[in-house]
Amino acid sequence: TELEFNIPVSPVNYSKSNEYRTTTLHTVEYKDAVGRVIYYERIPINGGVLTKIDTPDNINSCKVHQWEAIWFEKDGHTHLVWADSLYRYILKGDCETGTLMKMAESLYK
Repeated sequence: TELEFNIPVSPVNYSKSNEYRTTTLHTVEYKDAVGRVIYYERIPINGGVLTKIDTPDNINSCKVHQWEAIWFEKDGHTHLVWADSLYRYILKGDCETGTLMKMAESLYK
């Protein structure tokens, strides 16, 4: 039986354009009409290989639900990164931080 997981709710004017799932990785890509992309990634913490996130010097802290999170701007994209007790999550795209925060929070509703 394949496990079902919530995925972030698509922002206004975006739709899910691709989804990829293995036992150790779950990614979803969202696109809008002008081709902007928001990318979601979920990796298990236990047993998964967590790649180092190359962050700029200027990072900001916030919370996603009850979990500590960071967000930063890099290469023209906003990144939001957090972990709960099971997974590390990354949302990134050419959009406002608030858009990524709404998507992240939608996982916990």
